[in-house]
Amino acid sequence: MRATFKRVTGGMIGKTALAIALSAGALTIGTTAAFAKEKEAKAEKPSYSKEFVAAAGPMQKTITAYEEAKKKGADAAAQKALLANAPAELAAAEAAAKTPLDRMAVGGWAVSVGGALDDIAMRQRGIQNMLDSGQVPAANVTEYQFYLGNFAYSNKDYPTAVKALTSVVAANYKDDSAAELLADSYALQGKNAEALAALKTAVDARKAAGGVAPEGWFKRANLIAYKNRLGPQAIEWSTMMVEANPTALNCLVQANWFVNSGSSPTRNRSILAVCCCARAVSRTIPSTSSVNTSNTSKRPTHAVFRAKCSRLPRWA
Repeated sequence: MRATFKRVTGGMIGKTALAIALSAGALTIGTTAAFAKEKEAKAEKPSYSKEFVAAAGPMQKTITAYEEAKKKGADAAAQKALLANAPAELAAAEAAAKTPLDRMAVGGWAVSVGGALDDIAMRQRGIQNMLDSGQVPAANVTEYQFYLGNFAYSNKDYPTAVKALTSVVAANYKDDSAAELLADSYALQGKNAEALAALKTAVDARKAAGGVAPEGWFKRANLIAYKNRLGPQAIEWSTMMVEANPTALNCLVQANWFVNSGSSPTRNRSILAVCCCARAVSRTIPSTSSVNTSNTSKRPTHAVFRAKCSRLPRWA
């Protein structure tokens, strides 16, 4: 099986998905002028609380200085130096937040400053505040939940990642990594059945929307099932992978599971079909070849597949 699945580590998933979140300009707070304008509009509802406006003063000055330095072309070190007091200032502003707008503003600062300081925990807290504020437009909630799940996953806060990404995956979110992040968050907690169920939800949602599930989802599910010796689930997912992408290699992977599991072919017509696929493919490959490139003496060869499949009725 090692030659079949390309192992994708959690770190690789996190970095790929996180890159999207880190570059999301929509997550930065508005300019100083915009903040001041809203503060002056006393009649506007909702509004910032007096306590927050007072506590946020130092943070706002820091943000202003930072933005001006960026505009003037200051180097990264100089920009970062301007944010030396930002964590403490941000904490004070966050503690004073009372209204939805307060929480939205401090959340936006946390995402922006956290990005500059490479502080993922700060960014996670910021996104959570923005979502909790109720001020994120309904059309963007799923996207922000995706970012929250990314940050939580990178922080190894897997329960939060699961909570954030479950609805994202069910909504057939455009970024394919969401499903793998959710599955990995379950698997890293030892919840392999839930991980496979999450990927199944992703496949079903994509199909319901008229789309095509990426092969990576099937490979991820097969890897989880294989590593945890979940024979029936491995057969189910390898069969699904063949149905979605009936390549020669995928056929042989499914046949490998069939041969090793000892399943009765009369109980699963899909296995019969795939095994016949493997039989057809194996005719074109020398019988001395093996399914895997490692530990070949212990792995069934293509000749074994031919022998197994030759016993199937011709209608299969």
